[in-house]
Amino acid sequence: MNIDTGIDVQLRDRQLPTHFTYTNALTHEVVSNHMHLLPTFQEGVKGPRYCPSIENKVRRFPDRKRHMIWLEPEGFNSDLIYPNGLNNGFPPDIQEKFIRTIPGLENVKLAQPGYAVEYDYVDPRQLLPTLRLQRVPGLFLAGQINGTTGYEEAAAQGMVAGINAALAAGAAGGEGGASSEEGGFLVDRADGYTGVLIDDLVTRGAPEPYRMFTSRSEYRLSLRPENADRRLTPKGIECNAVGQDRRKSFEKRLELFENAISFAENTSVSGYMWHKLGLKGLKEEARRKTASELMRAGVSFQDILSVLVDFPKRVDASLPEHMHQVSQNAQEILNVSPPSVLNAVEVECQYDLYTRKQAAEVERMRQQKGLEIPEDTNYACLKWFSSEEVEKLSQTKPKTIGEAMRIMGITPASMSYLYSYCQRAGKAKKAKQDREII
Repeated sequence: MNIDTGIDVQLRDRQLPTHFTYTNALTHEVVSNHMHLLPTFQEGVKGPRYCPSIENKVRRFPDRKRHMIWLEPEGFNSDLIYPNGLNNGFPPDIQEKFIRTIPGLENVKLAQPGYAVEYDYVDPRQLLPTLRLQRVPGLFLAGQINGTTGYEEAAAQGMVAGINAALAAGAAGGEGGASSEEGGFLVDRADGYTGVLIDDLVTRGAPEPYRMFTSRSEYRLSLRPENADRRLTPKGIECNAVGQDRRKSFEKRLELFENAISFAENTSVSGYMWHKLGLKGLKEEARRKTASELMRAGVSFQDILSVLVDFPKRVDASLPEHMHQVSQNAQEILNVSPPSVLNAVEVECQYDLYTRKQAAEVERMRQQKGLEIPEDTNYACLKWFSSEEVEKLSQTKPKTIGEAMRIMGITPASMSYLYSYCQRAGKAKKAKQDREII
């Protein structure tokens, strides 16, 4: 997507088809019969939970008769196919043997065997939020060494660590910039998923390879693609990580957005008039409705601006002077704002009530960290928890909401459900005690 024009870049002629197939009983038999050939790792070593090897899938899910395998082309000018879902640590001859049991791969040639690597990592709780080691000034870490898994996770950390390393080097060399002790480049949980990832790592550690999911964020309704520039570019500008051309483009776009959102929030017309102007499906009433309210009801900003531009032509009676000005402002917004800005305003208005509710919920949870969790809580019977969450909560047995919030892998949504459960349990316990007293 071109952010300035809102036009999708056409890539139809640059796409390749991706097919899929499945393992079968024979595949699983070959894998099971050769488990003894797998590398022997130290006790306690954990692999990635969300991208298990084929041997782990066969071992952990013996009742599954098949597992999907995606056949992904390696490139436009390559005949190589990457079988996504078959990562393993078997010897090459065994790999070739079980791969050829899969439909469509019977005559495959193994160009590069898979492999398993055991590696150590630094406990990320030893890091500052700048990703600098607390005990080693000037040393910043990013990627698998911090206990994460995944390309995007490593790239996000590399950006933060790299910027802060440059800031620290500049400060040490007398070239200006903030050192990591003075703050540096920091991304908060409310600023982006990178902030969620780093905060999770430095406060909770990584008891198993960490993967970023949107469900890990309590602010996920606010962390949207169309507002990424407004959330993060100012931070980049502050630490000189954004070039002048990009800065000018962002500041112009931000000005257009702020003018348009202000117009939407402050322009109101009665329900009768909106309907008369051609916006169908709206309730005809005397109450005035702002343009932002209409967008929350599903009316596009483009349509709203268009009818306001035509306002003087459609309304027979003489218009108040301010409505002529409204019409002119609407025309100006249409003239200078690219579609991506109009879309950003529309999305911001549509999410407004939800993000306010989200913020209130987050604050409510923070104020109730001491709320007790009943000792007899059976997490497996609470339907909103995932199997991973049930496993971790049952093992850890947190006594309060605050303790549960610190467990890696428990999502904010699940915490909200647990909070409500504990509140109901607390009220039921108090009611029972009151009855016994009576």
